[in-house]
Amino acid sequence: MSKPSSKTTQPSVLVVDDDRGVRTALEINLGKAGWAVYLAQTGEDAVSVLREQSVDVVLTDLMMPGMSGMDLLAQIRQSWPATQVVLMTGHGTVERAVEAMRLGANDFIIKPIRRAELIAILERALREKNLMARVEHLEAE
Repeated sequence: MSKPSSKTTQPSVLVVDDDRGVRTALEINLGKAGWAVYLAQTGEDAVSVLREQSVDVVLTDLMMPGMSGMDLLAQIRQSWPATQVVLMTGHGTVERAVEAMRLGANDFIIKPIRRAELIAILERALREKNLMARVEHLEAE
């Protein structure tokens, strides 16, 4: 697990992947795109990070030892419902994508991921999170 730079206004993403190379590449690319990046190797590590740090979006691999990306999605939906979740996998099927969306994933992307596509997906997830927060605020008033 690692902590991002100290800018507080930048959007934040938690990258969860058991492949160190993938985590490093995403940390570099998302950091250059202006995101505060947190890293976790497992779903269990991700839950620990989320208990200590609020993040806007979780970008998680689907297939990991221990807690899978789908299991992590379910945990996030239950404990941190405002946090957006994007699943990524190198073994994508339409059925898995549909199931992920049904369970509340914001998006489902197939590896290898093009940087521009990933940034667009994360920005869309961030806009959705902000819109949900505004709706909740207006309903509270």
